[in-house]
Amino acid sequence: MSDDIGFIRKELDNHMEVILPYDFPFKCHIKYITHNHKKNTELFYKGGEFVSFGNNCIRIKNKVRSWNIPIHLYNKDGSVKYSTHFYVLNTENDCEKICKDTNSELHQTIQFQQETIEKLTIELGKIELKKSQLLNDKQNYEELLENNRHILKELSIKNREKDTTIKKYEEVIQRLTNSHPLFQGEG
Repeated sequence: MSDDIGFIRKELDNHMEVILPYDFPFKCHIKYITHNHKKNTELFYKGGEFVSFGNNCIRIKNKVRSWNIPIHLYNKDGSVKYSTHFYVLNTENDCEKICKDTNSELHQTIQFQQETIEKLTIELGKIELKKSQLLNDKQNYEELLENNRHILKELSIKNREKDTTIKKYEEVIQRLTNSHPLFQGEG
């Protein structure tokens, strides 16, 4: 933290003050000037990377720790006593670079997911077609099985009828054999 105007100017070279609400990209480096209660003055802070918004604060972090920066300081009556000043690079800044990198990664992820979805859709189509063919085959086999059952039943009935007819013929032959004179003396 510093209140040295020369140091602050040097630190804020190529930076711009942002007016809230502002959409800070994740990991965007934020520098700020806020009111220091202990010294009762404004102090400049080199800040850190944006993490998230909180209740009347912005959460940032550096390699060592994270902390909240108050957006507004209020009087007891609820009026705004002081508003913190936030600064980010105003050229091809780290926020835009991080945003572009993040967008590129997201685009690659989306593209990979789309390709995966397309492959899975093709595979699902093949599986659905195979399922349809199997169901059709199953239906055909069930119809053939039912037809064969009817045919088997008819054949079984005809076989019983023939067995009955054969038994009748055997009985007739037996009676004829028993009653015919040629066959009576042989027994």
